[in-house]
Amino acid sequence: MLHPRHHRRKFTRRTRSQRVTIVFVVAAVLGLIWLLADDWGVRIGLSLVAVFATPAFVTMALGRSHR
Repeated sequence: MLHPRHHRRKFTRRTRSQRVTIVFVVAAVLGLIWLLADDWGVRIGLSLVAVFATPAFVTMALGRSHR
C-alpha cells in the first residue's frame, strides 16, 4: 500500500537555467537597492519586498509549469 520514496523527484517546476536566472536577477536587484538607496530603512524595506515578492513574480512570469 504505502511505498517509501527512495528516489529524488525527477521533475522540478523550474529548469536549472531558469533557477540560475532567477537567482542572478534577484541578486542584481538587491545590489542595485543597496547601491542606490541611502537610508538603511529603505534598503531593508525594499530588500524584504524584493525577496518576498520574488515567488509571486516568478509564478506570474513563468507560470506553473509541470513539464
